[in-house]
Amino acid sequence: MKRNNPKRNSFSKDSFDYDEEKDRFISPNGEVISRKGEYEYNGKHVYAYYGANCGECPEMRSTVEWLAKRF
Repeated sequence: MKRNNPKRNSFSKDSFDYDEEKDRFISPNGEVISRKGEYEYNGKHVYAYYGANCGECPEMRSTVEWLAKRF
C-alpha cells in the first residue's frame, strides 16, 4: 500500500492512502473507498469509486472533487 504524508488539510489528496493490490483508497478517517466501475467520459477513461460512509463526512465535497480529478 502506498502511504502518503498528510499536509495541513487532513482531506487533501496527500492524506489518502492507495492500496494498489485491492485498488481502493483509505480516507484520513480510515474509511475504505472502493472502485465500483469504470467508463469513458469525453474521450477519457474514468474510474468510479464509492465510500459507504462518505455521506456522513463533513469533508465529503472536497474529497469527491479530488477523487474525480484523480484519473
